[in-house]
Amino acid sequence: MKLAKKVLAVVMALGLIAVMSAMAFAANAGSYSLDVTKSEDGDTLYATLYAHDYIGLASGTVTVTYSGVKFDHASTGAQAKAVNDSLDNSFTADVNNTQAGKVIYGFYFKENLWDASTFYENGDGAPLVIDTDNFDIVTFTFKGAKDAASYEI
Repeated sequence: MKLAKKVLAVVMALGLIAVMSAMAFAANAGSYSLDVTKSEDGDTLYATLYAHDYIGLASGTVTVTYSGVKFDHASTGAQAKAVNDSLDNSFTADVNNTQAGKVIYGFYFKENLWDASTFYENGDGAPLVIDTDNFDIVTFTFKGAKDAASYEI
């Protein structure tokens, strides 16, 4: 019986080591960036949220805070819209702008953000080209930048 306990302890220890070491080999998570540009007339700001190298992204919630400008609307990015042209995947999002100075944008994929070759093969009738290295999720539009003494996003 003592030998069985020792064997069980060794097996459990090896199992724990195997489980814990799997995390060390997990893929690095991607990153986000928010790129802000100004319209030619200087009155409108566009803040575009990108996911960089984020294969496997399934869902997310982004909170954008702002001051000195007025939130106008949020538009789903071109790459995110194109996901809906795939046979087995889709992209869904919702905007909450009920609080002044804050926009909350939640999104999810039916499956997840595939790699570019999987999207290419999964097009609905034609190859689907999606830039998964720089995946534009959403563009937030803000008005009143020209009249603002200062603004922050």
